[in-house]
Amino acid sequence: NPRSCRVRNLFSDEPLKVLLELKDFPEGALQVRLTPSGKWLVVEGLEMNGQNWTRVSKLFETLTGSQYWVHPSEYKYDTWRTGPFDPTGRFLTLGSDSSLGNDLIDVESGKRIRTFDEHTLRISSDEEHWIRWWIDSQRGGVTNASLFRVADGSRLLTLTGHETDSESLSFSSDSTRIVWGNSDGTVVVFDTNIVRRQLAKLGLDW
Repeated sequence: NPRSCRVRNLFSDEPLKVLLELKDFPEGALQVRLTPSGKWLVVEGLEMNGQNWTRVSKLFETLTGSQYWVHPSEYKYDTWRTGPFDPTGRFLTLGSDSSLGNDLIDVESGKRIRTFDEHTLRISSDEEHWIRWWIDSQRGGVTNASLFRVADGSRLLTLTGHETDSESLSFSSDSTRIVWGNSDGTVVVFDTNIVRRQLAKLGLDW
């Protein structure tokens, strides 16, 4: 049977009321992302194109159901290509067809702003920093999450000490804090301002 994607407001007086029902992806949605404000919804799935299935990502306005843009893709990897929004909901990452990296997309226009050659886990709201996983071969192949500067790709600091859940990692809305959950059930809030103050005492900064 064809599948549909439904949107509900769980905080309303009628949490089971369907606000929006999408039937664009009869084979099911591969990924669904909602902005923090709840205004925009991105759904990735398979859409019939003639006799073939095409992978696409679409942006909808949740209140009206209006479709704003479509990004067709030849993405060949098994995982979804639609990454997270930034904390403000202005930007979105999509897996690049040409590499293992990501394209940074302006949400409202759907335009590509830049392409990252490597997988970007999270982008800050000011577009100045991003977080990605990398493998430390000098430590036996340990996987780390690090903060990088967008302008020159410099690694600024590495988040270590816990087994981090990648889907839970995020910037705060002002991009000064990094928050993530761990497999042991704990939550870490990392304040980059504190780190920079400590570096300043040593005459250092980024």
